[in-house]
Amino acid sequence: MKFKLTLSTILLLSTIIGLNAQSYPPDGWRVDIPLVIASNSQQYSEVVAAGNNIHSIWVDNRDGTPRLYYKKSIDDGFNWSNEIAVSLQGEIILNEERNVGITLRGINLYVVYSVETQNGYAVRFCRSTDNGETWGGYQTIANSLPRFPQPAITVNGDNILDSIRVVYCDELDIVYVASGDGGISWHSYDHLNFEDAILLMYPSITTINNRPHISIGANCAFAYARHLGGHWEFYGWEMNAGESYHYSRIVGNNSGYICMIFEYKNTVGTTYRSIWRMFSTNYGNSWNGGVIWNPTTPWGPENPDVIVDRENRLLLVYGHYSNGDLYGCISPDFGTTWEEPFLLVRSYDNPPEPPAYAPHPSIAKGSISKHVVFEKWVNGYDLFYLANDDLLLSDDNRATAFNNGRHLVRDPLSNRLHLVYFSKGRPHYTRSMDNGQTWTPYHIIENIHVSPVKKDSGYYPTVGLHPGMLTAQQPCIVYIDDEKNVEYRYYDDLGGEWRGFSILSYSQTGLEPGPPSIYTQGDQVYVVFSVNNLMGSPQYQFISAVYFYQFAYNATNPGNPVILDQATTGALTDSRPSIVVDGNSNPHCAWSKIVSGNENIYYRWRNGSTWQPIVLVSNQSPNYADKSPHIDCYGNWLSVVWYDEISGTPNEIYRRRRRILRPRWLDNSAVNYSQSPGFRSEFPVNTSHSFSIWCENQLATNYDIRYRSDTYGFGWVSQAPEKESFCHSQLQRDYYPWDLYTVFTKGNSIPYQIVSVHQQFGGSPPGTLSALYTVETGLDTASAFCIHRDGVIKYNTCSVDYGTNQITYNLSLLDPTFPLHLIKGKIYFEGTGNKTQELWINNEKKRTFVVKANEPHEFIIPIPKELYQNTRKITLALKNPQSSGVYLSDLAVYRIADANYGGPQSSGSSELKNVARLIVTPNPFKENIVIRYSVANTHPISMNIYDTVGRLVKRFDGLTMQQITWDGCDDTGKHLPSGVYFLELKSADKSITTHIILLK
Repeated sequence: MKFKLTLSTILLLSTIIGLNAQSYPPDGWRVDIPLVIASNSQQYSEVVAAGNNIHSIWVDNRDGTPRLYYKKSIDDGFNWSNEIAVSLQGEIILNEERNVGITLRGINLYVVYSVETQNGYAVRFCRSTDNGETWGGYQTIANSLPRFPQPAITVNGDNILDSIRVVYCDELDIVYVASGDGGISWHSYDHLNFEDAILLMYPSITTINNRPHISIGANCAFAYARHLGGHWEFYGWEMNAGESYHYSRIVGNNSGYICMIFEYKNTVGTTYRSIWRMFSTNYGNSWNGGVIWNPTTPWGPENPDVIVDRENRLLLVYGHYSNGDLYGCISPDFGTTWEEPFLLVRSYDNPPEPPAYAPHPSIAKGSISKHVVFEKWVNGYDLFYLANDDLLLSDDNRATAFNNGRHLVRDPLSNRLHLVYFSKGRPHYTRSMDNGQTWTPYHIIENIHVSPVKKDSGYYPTVGLHPGMLTAQQPCIVYIDDEKNVEYRYYDDLGGEWRGFSILSYSQTGLEPGPPSIYTQGDQVYVVFSVNNLMGSPQYQFISAVYFYQFAYNATNPGNPVILDQATTGALTDSRPSIVVDGNSNPHCAWSKIVSGNENIYYRWRNGSTWQPIVLVSNQSPNYADKSPHIDCYGNWLSVVWYDEISGTPNEIYRRRRRILRPRWLDNSAVNYSQSPGFRSEFPVNTSHSFSIWCENQLATNYDIRYRSDTYGFGWVSQAPEKESFCHSQLQRDYYPWDLYTVFTKGNSIPYQIVSVHQQFGGSPPGTLSALYTVETGLDTASAFCIHRDGVIKYNTCSVDYGTNQITYNLSLLDPTFPLHLIKGKIYFEGTGNKTQELWINNEKKRTFVVKANEPHEFIIPIPKELYQNTRKITLALKNPQSSGVYLSDLAVYRIADANYGGPQSSGSSELKNVARLIVTPNPFKENIVIRYSVANTHPISMNIYDTVGRLVKRFDGLTMQQITWDGCDDTGKHLPSGVYFLELKSADKSITTHIILLK
């Protein structure tokens, strides 16, 4: 068959691609680890993966003579077996790239490698049928070859037999050989019979729909071959003198997409290296391609490898020949276009002379991660390993431990979720914009105390939010590093980097910290953790204590701690304090402490600038060992949950609550909140006081996640055949339905997965506001919010607070994070006639209306942030100018995330008439979403929907109705994918924007 010259099919797409300045590794990639470090050299690795199993082979001459070595991981690369020699001593060729090949199907592994014999070269084969535990089936596939064969291998098959295909070089020819019985016997031996006198090199093979496809490199040319209907068909491209195409890789999918990758060298003058690719979208019938890295500098990319990362997306890895760095690059469309490359691993500060340090990477894709094995020059060639995870994984079943701190927080303005956990002893951060369905690639927090900055060690991270410079909320994180320092980091979105400092240094103080807890409000950060004095430093007379810090998020140091509690014993060593801050900026802390042999829960809070005395909270009888408290608040309610521990009795969950403005704790004794006798319950958390979530052991070995709500009763967040532990939750309860977000660590073995669950709880029409808090009116005892009333009047239908001239309330606990609050109330009296009522806010009259006897008059008034951003409160007064009585009941406060919200309007409300209103329900939605709106100028009105990149996907023009329904389709009627979309309502003089979430 003649070698086809098809220069016209090439579309050159040479581009100059720069490198991002970034911290390493990039987001979503683990830190690289040594895989094999031994004497002499370990080189030219190949890696394959299936499920959580990863297998690597390489050429190794640690004994002075080269052999083929193998090792594996069965837990997605978190742990690796010891390496074993697969070949005999001296049976493999040293210092030859692409000398070995490996493939797998299920637990069957197949390997080819080259050996040198007295008659030239040979291709050897071996296999393992037990996932690499034992090796056998050694055969010589080809012998007496005149040159180095550079073999490659692939496998596919039915449920019984594996079909193995091998290609190798033979003089000027490429040979294809196959086995249909798992390598027991071999047949075909097709000589592809290229007639042109071109030295073909480095073949690669894959199967697509059970047909082999081959890529081949050469000097001044490259080629492609496929098997069709009993014969081979070829495509060849003859290029310019001085150009060569080495180390080919070919990948494809069953939809007919194929991509070939080559290391491209131009040796005219100075040698330049780059990467060349050819791609086809029709099973190889036609091709386009070109250079994807413009060779402007010598000694550039080398030895690329590529995988199909996901549908029609390619992930390429390659080394840099001159500095040993490892890079990655993504093509979103199977080779047509390529994104900017990113640095995966910076190899060394002072590399040796070339070519001693080219990484020669190999990449494979398992079920949940991608795996790269590559070379580093340490004291010789050594192998290192790097992984990229598709899911949130950890090697530790305590990835989201412990429960005193918050591992999950929600931005109330954007609904963005922020999550922290640890894996491989490093703190990880990620966020979600779709209710936890998907998460951004994780970011490993940096150690900013070293230069150059590196990824930090760290355990038990806890997360809060602070007001960013460019966007509403950005994360700040506290964790404990390997040196037992308490570290603080915040993300500076203006500078695009993480900043921070050490809150506590173990080496300077001798204080060993326990798991920290963080809470944020505005620009203030509140941190609490236990300390234990192990070194006996004389300046610390106590043995254990609870430390509290408060500082601005962008501070440069933490200031001095407040010691909330201390003991001359280790009573507070494992106290795991938890913190929350109420709407008046007062911190509340809970912790456990051992006193007289009993472990109890204690509480302390700061009122203004004064810390109040310590209070015992867990006073149940009999006295259990009470552990791991978690504290939370919402509006005027504060609650603490914990679990007990007593020998011979399964753990139970306990809870106590109090109103923030009233110091008395409800329930004279803590009550069994989980009510699960015979089942072990532990590590509870609160969320907005309305829900408590904990781990409960319903089976012999596994824990599930259970909730209890004061409104919705008992239920399950998750029940699975694997252990689920260390849950953390957030509740959106500003409107109905309430959204409960929960994360936890799941699994019975490595890798453990960090899982999120989103649940909704209704009970009211979608979009109905849910009160931040209500003010008790009409009771014999005045509300703590009530400044003045003359008494109470009890009617048949309701009771009201009463004043002859006026009644006044100090409505505190307002959050300046929110641009708007609403105040709702009802005025009612019985008798005859009408009464004039005036509503005053902060001593300014806002509204006057006439109330008829025996007819309830409901009012709603918006309170903009300007009225409470400094004091977190307003003064509301109802006055009667005739001093003939004022009456109020059902007073409630609501917080609104959308500053454009107008809300229902009360009669006589001049302040609300020109406020725009936009409500979308349900949000998120699956099939249809109802959009309700009103603006002062009703015409013209238009509505546009955009995706996250700003593309207009749906428009509504000339709207006249006050409500429309959208079915999630674009302007062409095509169903849009799941994701976040932005809705813009426009009138002649106003624009309102909100986000909506489409879930399929």
